[in-house]
Amino acid sequence: MSARHIFVKNLGSRDLMPVMLEWLSEQGYEVNTVANRIDAEMDGVTAKIIFEDYAKGCTVNMSGPTERIQRIAAYISEISEVGGSSSQCPYCGVVFSTEQEKCPNCGAYRKSIKQHRV
Repeated sequence: MSARHIFVKNLGSRDLMPVMLEWLSEQGYEVNTVANRIDAEMDGVTAKIIFEDYAKGCTVNMSGPTERIQRIAAYISEISEVGGSSSQCPYCGVVFSTEQEKCPNCGAYRKSIKQHRV
């Protein structure tokens, strides 16, 4: 069993977990969640993924078969590339770059947040 630790800047577990759940399900994993922990099972082998929130992001601690952990780590790295300029879709929950006008998952337009000064 391999173990891996990744720090994801600008994304907390609240943002990252829904995206991870969807991706793991698409990959054929059976996903069970407990609080800020994901247990993903595939072909009778369990991969454990634990999220911990910090001020500037979250850490993801994974343990399981090396090849599966590498695939999951690659996906998390891909997600974290949009971390600094990301937005969560208000309809399906997918996190995507604020440079995109529409959600890549469901096609909904990103809601713009206007700040009013008093």
